[in-house]
Amino acid sequence: RFFAFEADVAKDLRCIPMVVRFKLDRCGVKLSLRQWSKMGAANRMRLLAARGDTAKETEAFRILVVDRGSHEVLEFDSESELCCSWGPASGLDLKQPRDVQRTWDDTLLITDTGNKRIVEVDRAGRVLATWGPPQIPLVKPVLARREVNDDTLIVDAGRGQIIAFSPERQLVRNFKYW
Repeated sequence: RFFAFEADVAKDLRCIPMVVRFKLDRCGVKLSLRQWSKMGAANRMRLLAARGDTAKETEAFRILVVDRGSHEVLEFDSESELCCSWGPASGLDLKQPRDVQRTWDDTLLITDTGNKRIVEVDRAGRVLATWGPPQIPLVKPVLARREVNDDTLIVDAGRGQIIAFSPERQLVRNFKYW
């Protein structure tokens, strides 16, 4: 739900909607417009759809932030405290990460654009799976998503394609979009 004065920004979410500000305020999370602008569209939509009406929901609220400059992914709790990070400091070699998704299994799918790969890690930072060279020749991965059927979708902007892999990491579909 948006206020009438937000109608012009509601379509592309270039500004932080009041409903998201309210949720973040209730959780004690401070998010600048600059940080919001760096978030991918999927993460913006996730924040918009996130629950935060009760104390229990607020307590469980976590936010993931991709910090391209430091080549890491950060997780903040409802008190705005850094609770986890994945990147050079944790031994995970990321280069220009672009996006992250928390999967249903509480793992992270990190789009590691600079290394031309997608990496799946657990909360401890252990690498569970990778999609990329040499087995999968990605050029410029920009997004990865775990679907409800456990397929993994990868958008490779360098090749103009969307690639779907089964849970066994077998190619399921390949769509060209240009």
